[in-house]
Amino acid sequence: MMRDRMKVLLVALGAFTMLAAANDGKRNVEITSTETIPFEPGGRIRIANSFGEVKVEGWDRPEVEVTVVRATNREYSERNQAEARRKLEDVKVRLVKESAAKLRIETQFPDRDLFSRPFRGKTNVNVKYRIKAPANTSFSIDHEVGEVDVSGVKADIEISNHIGEVNVKLPRGQEYRANASVRLGEVNSDLIGTTRRKLLSHEFVSDERREGRRLLVRVGIGEINVRREGGREEKGRII
Repeated sequence: MMRDRMKVLLVALGAFTMLAAANDGKRNVEITSTETIPFEPGGRIRIANSFGEVKVEGWDRPEVEVTVVRATNREYSERNQAEARRKLEDVKVRLVKESAAKLRIETQFPDRDLFSRPFRGKTNVNVKYRIKAPANTSFSIDHEVGEVDVSGVKADIEISNHIGEVNVKLPRGQEYRANASVRLGEVNSDLIGTTRRKLLSHEFVSDERREGRRLLVRVGIGEINVRREGGREEKGRII
Protein backbone atom coordinates (compact mmCIF):
# COMPACT_ATOMS: atom_id res chain seq x y z
CA MET A 1 0.00 0.00 0.00
CA MET A 2 2.78 2.39 0.93
CA ARG A 3 4.56 1.56 -2.34
CA ASP A 4 1.41 2.38 -4.33
CA ARG A 5 1.05 5.69 -2.54
CA MET A 6 4.66 6.52 -3.31
CA LYS A 7 4.08 5.78 -6.99
CA VAL A 8 1.06 8.12 -7.04
CA LEU A 9 3.07 10.81 -5.29
CA LEU A 10 5.96 10.48 -7.74
CA VAL A 11 3.61 10.62 -10.72
CA ALA A 12 1.93 13.75 -9.33
CA LEU A 13 5.31 15.34 -8.61
CA GLY A 14 6.48 14.54 -12.13
CA ALA A 15 3.36 16.08 -13.64
CA PHE A 16 3.79 19.21 -11.54
CA THR A 17 7.45 19.49 -12.61
CA MET A 18 6.51 19.11 -16.28
CA LEU A 19 3.80 21.78 -15.92
CA ALA A 20 6.22 24.15 -14.21
CA ALA A 21 8.77 23.56 -16.96
CA ALA A 22 6.15 24.19 -19.62
CA ASN A 23 5.27 27.54 -18.02
CA ASP A 24 8.89 28.49 -17.38
CA GLY A 25 9.91 31.56 -19.31
CA LYS A 26 6.38 32.67 -20.15
CA ARG A 27 5.70 36.37 -19.67
CA ASN A 28 3.82 39.35 -21.03
CA VAL A 29 5.55 41.14 -23.88
CA GLU A 30 5.91 44.92 -23.52
CA ILE A 31 7.18 47.80 -25.67
CA THR A 32 7.77 51.30 -24.24
CA SER A 33 8.51 54.42 -26.26
CA THR A 34 8.84 58.11 -25.32
CA GLU A 35 8.73 61.10 -27.63
CA THR A 36 9.22 64.77 -26.68
CA ILE A 37 8.46 67.69 -28.98
CA PRO A 38 8.44 71.51 -28.53
CA PHE A 39 4.96 72.91 -28.02
CA GLU A 40 3.73 76.44 -27.46
CA PRO A 41 1.70 77.12 -24.31
CA GLY A 42 -1.96 77.88 -24.93
CA GLY A 43 -2.23 75.31 -27.70
CA ARG A 44 -4.60 72.41 -28.28
CA ILE A 45 -4.06 68.64 -28.25
CA ARG A 46 -6.51 66.13 -29.69
CA ILE A 47 -6.24 62.47 -28.68
CA ALA A 48 -8.08 60.20 -31.11
CA ASN A 49 -8.96 56.50 -31.03
CA SER A 50 -7.10 55.81 -27.80
CA PHE A 51 -7.67 52.46 -26.11
CA GLY A 52 -6.63 51.30 -22.65
CA GLU A 53 -5.39 53.86 -20.11
CA VAL A 54 -4.77 57.56 -20.72
CA LYS A 55 -3.12 59.82 -18.14
CA VAL A 56 -2.78 63.52 -18.93
CA GLU A 57 -0.80 65.88 -16.71
CA GLY A 58 -0.23 69.62 -17.02
CA TRP A 59 3.28 70.91 -16.35
CA ASP A 60 5.32 74.13 -16.78
CA ARG A 61 7.58 73.11 -19.68
CA PRO A 62 7.05 74.42 -23.26
CA GLU A 63 7.00 70.89 -24.64
CA VAL A 64 4.90 67.75 -24.84
CA GLU A 65 6.17 64.40 -23.61
CA VAL A 66 4.28 61.27 -24.69
CA THR A 67 5.17 57.88 -23.26
CA VAL A 68 3.32 54.88 -24.70
CA VAL A 69 3.44 51.39 -23.22
CA ARG A 70 2.05 48.60 -25.40
CA ALA A 71 1.77 45.20 -23.72
CA THR A 72 0.10 41.86 -24.34
CA ASN A 73 -2.52 40.59 -21.94
CA ARG A 74 -1.46 37.00 -22.57
CA GLU A 75 1.85 35.47 -21.57
CA TYR A 76 4.18 34.04 -24.21
CA SER A 77 6.97 31.50 -24.10
CA GLU A 78 10.43 32.67 -25.04
CA ARG A 79 10.21 31.25 -28.56
CA ASN A 80 6.93 33.11 -29.24
CA GLN A 81 7.86 36.48 -27.71
CA ALA A 82 9.46 37.84 -30.88
CA GLU A 83 6.26 37.22 -32.86
CA ALA A 84 4.15 38.83 -30.12
CA ARG A 85 6.47 41.86 -30.19
CA ARG A 86 5.99 42.20 -33.95
CA LYS A 87 2.24 42.17 -33.42
CA LEU A 88 2.50 44.90 -30.80
CA GLU A 89 4.54 47.01 -33.21
CA ASP A 90 1.57 46.91 -35.61
CA VAL A 91 -0.31 49.07 -33.08
CA LYS A 92 0.81 52.55 -34.12
CA VAL A 93 0.62 55.68 -31.95
CA ARG A 94 1.44 58.71 -34.09
CA LEU A 95 2.12 62.31 -33.04
CA VAL A 96 1.00 64.66 -35.80
CA LYS A 97 2.08 68.26 -35.20
CA GLU A 98 -0.33 70.35 -37.23
CA SER A 99 1.20 73.65 -36.08
CA ALA A 100 3.40 75.06 -33.32
CA ALA A 101 0.42 74.97 -30.95
CA LYS A 102 -1.72 72.18 -32.35
CA LEU A 103 -1.02 68.48 -31.94
CA ARG A 104 -2.93 65.31 -32.76
CA ILE A 105 -2.15 61.98 -31.06
CA GLU A 106 -3.80 59.12 -32.91
CA THR A 107 -3.75 55.36 -32.48
CA GLN A 108 -4.01 52.99 -35.41
CA PHE A 109 -4.82 49.33 -34.92
CA PRO A 110 -4.19 46.79 -37.69
CA ASP A 111 -7.14 45.94 -39.91
CA ARG A 112 -6.34 42.26 -39.85
CA ASP A 113 -7.04 40.25 -36.72
CA LEU A 114 -3.62 40.00 -35.05
CA PHE A 115 -4.84 39.10 -31.60
CA SER A 116 -8.48 38.03 -31.32
CA ARG A 117 -12.03 39.23 -31.82
CA PRO A 118 -14.37 40.99 -31.07
CA PHE A 119 -12.47 44.27 -30.51
CA ARG A 120 -10.70 44.17 -33.86
CA GLY A 121 -7.27 43.16 -32.63
CA LYS A 122 -7.55 44.77 -29.20
CA THR A 123 -8.47 42.00 -26.74
CA ASN A 124 -4.85 40.91 -26.28
CA VAL A 125 -3.27 44.35 -26.19
CA ASN A 126 -3.15 46.88 -23.37
CA VAL A 127 -2.04 50.41 -24.24
CA LYS A 128 -1.03 52.99 -21.64
CA TYR A 129 -0.51 56.63 -22.58
CA ARG A 130 1.34 59.10 -20.33
CA ILE A 131 1.03 62.63 -21.71
CA LYS A 132 2.59 65.74 -20.18
CA ALA A 133 1.88 69.14 -21.73
CA PRO A 134 1.89 72.85 -20.79
CA ALA A 135 -0.77 73.37 -18.13
CA ASN A 136 -2.75 75.88 -20.22
CA THR A 137 -3.15 73.44 -23.13
CA SER A 138 -6.75 72.59 -24.04
CA PHE A 139 -7.54 68.90 -24.61
CA SER A 140 -10.02 66.97 -26.72
CA ILE A 141 -9.94 63.25 -25.92
CA ASP A 142 -11.92 60.63 -27.87
CA HIS A 143 -11.38 57.35 -25.97
CA GLU A 144 -12.81 53.95 -26.81
CA VAL A 145 -12.51 51.63 -23.80
CA GLY A 146 -10.64 52.03 -20.53
CA GLU A 147 -9.71 54.76 -18.06
CA VAL A 148 -8.95 58.45 -18.64
CA ASP A 149 -7.27 60.56 -15.95
CA VAL A 150 -6.63 64.30 -16.34
CA SER A 151 -4.92 66.54 -13.78
CA GLY A 152 -3.22 69.92 -13.66
CA VAL A 153 -4.83 71.23 -16.87
CA LYS A 154 -5.84 74.91 -16.73
CA ALA A 155 -7.73 75.11 -20.03
CA ASP A 156 -10.80 73.70 -21.78
CA ILE A 157 -11.23 69.93 -21.49
CA GLU A 158 -13.47 67.72 -23.62
CA ILE A 159 -13.58 63.97 -23.01
CA SER A 160 -15.67 61.19 -24.50
CA ASN A 161 -15.33 57.56 -23.42
CA HIS A 162 -17.47 54.74 -24.76
CA ILE A 163 -16.87 52.31 -21.88
CA GLY A 164 -14.85 53.02 -18.76
CA GLU A 165 -13.99 55.59 -16.10
CA VAL A 166 -13.08 59.26 -16.40
CA ASN A 167 -11.32 61.06 -13.55
CA VAL A 168 -10.69 64.81 -13.74
CA LYS A 169 -8.79 66.64 -11.01
CA LEU A 170 -9.20 70.39 -11.42
CA PRO A 171 -6.48 72.77 -10.21
CA ARG A 172 -7.30 75.26 -7.48
CA GLY A 173 -7.74 78.86 -8.52
CA GLN A 174 -9.39 77.95 -11.83
CA GLU A 175 -13.13 78.19 -12.44
CA TYR A 176 -14.85 75.66 -14.69
CA ARG A 177 -18.24 75.43 -16.35
CA ALA A 178 -18.76 71.70 -16.09
CA ASN A 179 -21.22 69.41 -17.85
CA ALA A 180 -20.73 65.69 -17.28
CA SER A 181 -23.13 62.88 -18.16
CA VAL A 182 -23.16 59.11 -18.41
CA ARG A 183 -25.82 56.99 -20.12
CA LEU A 184 -25.36 54.04 -17.78
CA GLY A 185 -23.42 54.71 -14.61
CA GLU A 186 -22.59 57.40 -12.06
CA VAL A 187 -21.34 60.99 -11.96
CA ASN A 188 -19.58 62.28 -8.85
CA SER A 189 -18.48 65.89 -8.37
CA ASP A 190 -17.56 68.22 -5.54
CA LEU A 191 -18.29 71.36 -7.59
CA ILE A 192 -21.33 73.53 -6.94
CA GLY A 193 -24.08 72.49 -9.33
CA THR A 194 -27.01 70.22 -10.01
CA THR A 195 -27.16 66.45 -10.39
CA ARG A 196 -29.99 64.91 -12.41
CA ARG A 197 -30.98 61.26 -12.65
CA LYS A 198 -33.18 59.72 -15.32
CA LEU A 199 -33.61 55.94 -15.34
CA LEU A 200 -30.02 54.64 -15.62
CA SER A 201 -28.45 57.90 -16.81
CA HIS A 202 -26.80 60.50 -14.60
CA GLU A 203 -25.81 64.11 -15.30
CA PHE A 204 -24.02 66.89 -13.46
CA VAL A 205 -24.17 70.55 -14.49
CA SER A 206 -22.20 73.17 -12.57
CA ASP A 207 -23.63 76.48 -11.45
CA GLU A 208 -24.41 78.33 -14.69
CA ARG A 209 -23.68 81.69 -13.07
CA ARG A 210 -20.00 80.83 -12.95
CA GLU A 211 -17.64 81.85 -15.71
CA GLY A 212 -14.51 79.93 -16.55
CA ARG A 213 -12.99 77.17 -18.57
CA ARG A 214 -15.20 74.57 -20.22
CA LEU A 215 -15.30 70.98 -19.00
CA LEU A 216 -17.40 68.59 -21.07
CA VAL A 217 -17.41 64.85 -20.30
CA ARG A 218 -19.52 62.18 -21.98
CA VAL A 219 -19.42 58.48 -21.06
CA GLY A 220 -21.51 55.66 -22.47
CA ILE A 221 -21.12 53.03 -19.75
CA GLY A 222 -19.00 53.76 -16.70
CA GLU A 223 -18.25 56.44 -14.12
CA ILE A 224 -17.22 60.09 -14.04
CA ASN A 225 -15.40 61.72 -11.13
CA VAL A 226 -14.72 65.47 -11.11
CA ARG A 227 -12.80 66.77 -8.09
CA ARG A 228 -10.81 69.78 -6.95
CA GLU A 229 -7.16 69.24 -6.13
CA GLY A 230 -6.73 68.84 -2.40
CA GLY A 231 -10.07 67.21 -1.62
CA ARG A 232 -13.71 68.12 -1.31
CA GLU A 233 -14.55 71.77 -0.87
CA GLU A 234 -17.97 72.09 -2.52
CA LYS A 235 -20.94 69.85 -3.08
CA GLY A 236 -23.65 69.67 -5.72
CA ARG A 237 -27.34 69.20 -5.08
CA ILE A 238 -29.38 66.26 -6.35
CA ILE A 239 -32.81 66.62 -7.98
